[in-house]
Amino acid sequence: MDDLMHDAAERMEKQGERLMIVVAALITVGVVMAAATATRLDRPLMEAANWQGALGRQTVYAASAFLAMLVASRLHVRWFSWRPGRGWQPSVALLGLAVALLAVVWLPSMGHASHGRARWIDVGLITFQPSELAKPALVIYLAAVMGRRRERGAAETSEPAQQRPSTWAVVPVVLLVCGLVGVEDFGTAVLIGGVGGLLAVVGGCGGGALLAWALPGIAGFAGLLFMAPYRWERLMSFWTIWEDPQGSGYHAIQSLVAMASGGWTGRGLGAGVAQYGYLPEARTDFVFSVLCEETGVLGGLTVIVLFITLVYLGLRIMTAVAEDDRFARLCVFGITATVGLQAAMNIAVVTVMAPTKGIPLPFVSSGGTGVICFAASTGLLAALARRTASGVRSEGVAISAAAPAEPVEGWNVASA
Repeated sequence: MDDLMHDAAERMEKQGERLMIVVAALITVGVVMAAATATRLDRPLMEAANWQGALGRQTVYAASAFLAMLVASRLHVRWFSWRPGRGWQPSVALLGLAVALLAVVWLPSMGHASHGRARWIDVGLITFQPSELAKPALVIYLAAVMGRRRERGAAETSEPAQQRPSTWAVVPVVLLVCGLVGVEDFGTAVLIGGVGGLLAVVGGCGGGALLAWALPGIAGFAGLLFMAPYRWERLMSFWTIWEDPQGSGYHAIQSLVAMASGGWTGRGLGAGVAQYGYLPEARTDFVFSVLCEETGVLGGLTVIVLFITLVYLGLRIMTAVAEDDRFARLCVFGITATVGLQAAMNIAVVTVMAPTKGIPLPFVSSGGTGVICFAASTGLLAALARRTASGVRSEGVAISAAAPAEPVEGWNVASA
């Protein structure tokens, strides 16, 4: 039996290591694509110092991401869980920081605009995108709220058990989505709303709580479409891209042309032509199109397989965590769902299976904030896998990432 438990612990620990290897491979692909798309008809970029060029910047970001992932993989993740009686909750502080940074974007002296949209904070040599921090911050917060145990004596309060966790879960999501819509980051708003809804379902929220998630989202989406006619036109143009190839359909058509021209094996790294002004956002939102042009269908499928593997490993880690540790299980699921859903959204857009909307491909698109935050998030999954393996070795059973808070009679996790 001891040998079986030891083998199970070894397998669990390797799941975390394999996850980090997959993430490292995706980050490396991002650096390679930054190098492949560095040659552009862009004088300011060509005249910049080497370390500020596309390849130099992405290499620095990749190194920072590797470090963030390694540090996160050694953290005691349970520290973020909700602990009654503690003077402050780390998950609330992290989410509050993300919301505050989103508010700073609105300040003229701090906000940095690109393509007419202020989504970044300018801090001198670098810019920071708060919405990327908001993704893991919200997941950790929701996992803490939905997975917490009630304090002793709370059952005697007049407030229903179901109401408190659901209310505290819905309100931050609505605030974040509204803030993202305010800076016209609709792709991230949809992502956060979707991940929040998935966590509500997996967390066992009741029908009333699910309606509280769904109704504001549906009403808000409809309001956005009708308040700004151009959004409705953009949505409708998705079905008729070939009717306006130089206008509303340009982005989608150029993406298809780039991917189709790569064939099975591609033109070769750096030999693509889409980045020379034909395909907008070739380094970021549409990097997958350039990747398919230069490495072919085989290269694109390889990246897709890496993302599928990442999601699979994340779900394996989740199922290994003890069922009574809702925080750890929801945290793993939320981070895995965020990466998987964002990758699916990006690939759906560039393959014209969904309307064009700017959202980067995790780990691969150029940029610093996104790759570092995602790498740190997946490092937390590796940390949970490592601590679960340690628990198997010491106790002989799958246990939580740390000792779960003492359950209280009358608390129903499904009410979270």
